Amino acid sequence: MPVDVIRFDDFELDLGRYELRRGDRVVKLEKNPMELLILLVENQGRLVRREAIIQRLWGDNVFVDTRHGINIAVHKLRTALRDDPEHPRIMETVVGKGYRLVADVSPRPTQLDPSLNPAIPPAPSTDTQSKGPQAGEVGVGVKVGSRRGLDNVDPGDRRLAARSGS
Repeated sequence: MPVDVIRFDDFELDLGRYELRRGDRVVKLEKNPMELLILLVENQGRLVRREAIIQRLWGDNVFVDTRHGINIAVHKLRTALRDDPEHPRIMETVVGKGYRLVADVSPRPTQLDPSLNPAIPPAPSTDTQSKGPQAGEVGVGVKVGSRRGLDNVDPGDRRLAARSGS
């Protein structure tokens, strides 16, 4: 039987209803912070690299300021969870790498039904300067391109991916 409700700290994440609750109160979360939370829960205790977050939140065919977008999603999620980044009890920042859910989760992520919200599997990095995901990390390959006027922008900030077949 699929697991629909995951408990951590004072919260319940109901995957079937796509909602977060604290006690009997629904905590309002926008799509990106909710997807980030689900990704972190799926990978509880493991580093989730920024590239995996980009893939989960925006996919391949979107051009956005990913650094800012991730920072906004993290801020909104921390606010909803009442988590202090200086003394995290739920979500920990690994500077320059990504984030890790440090709260105990019940049921454990290995008990989740992968058909509900499959974790993003590690993939080889397309960045020649990066060693790719290390043991205990989640990452994906990211295609990076440039556009006129964006040549000096850090690829971690902006991403342009062409649609396959077009």
